[in-house]
Amino acid sequence: MERVNEIGEDLFSRDDLEQMGALGVSEDEARRQIALFRNPPPPMTLLRPCSIGDGITQLEEAHHPELLAAWSEAAGSGRLMTFVPASGAASRMFQTLLAVRAGEPDPSLPALRVRAVTDPNARDAMRLVDELPHFAFRDELEAELRRRGRSIATIESVVELLAALLD
Repeated sequence: MERVNEIGEDLFSRDDLEQMGALGVSEDEARRQIALFRNPPPPMTLLRPCSIGDGITQLEEAHHPELLAAWSEAAGSGRLMTFVPASGAASRMFQTLLAVRAGEPDPSLPALRVRAVTDPNARDAMRLVDELPHFAFRDELEAELRRRGRSIATIESVVELLAALLD
């Protein structure tokens, strides 16, 4: 007999129930998740963004060797897995910039601007360059470029800019 939900519609077919069972999802759990979609919890009010020392711990360079050793031990014992962001947003957010970085060896900014007329990836990269003064991370990017002996004002290498941003 089919179970009927609280508003009288059939919620799951027999095929649905079999598929959920094969995936290890109980009918009660599926109903619980559907109830969350129908009646989501209220949104959270954020107080402030996280920053180093306030929600984010910066790993000191002196600890890198011991952390790398722990990583190597975990990888060697099979305890390491691939991390995949649940939403996929992280990879999609940078995919056009990564494509520019992986493409032509190192197009100059003028060459990239010409390419941007017909290449959507180049267009996104040029938009990044053009909008840099407005990004919240501009100062951090400038500091990273300075550590690399460059600056936003004088950089001509798209690959160097993207490396400083993405690495």
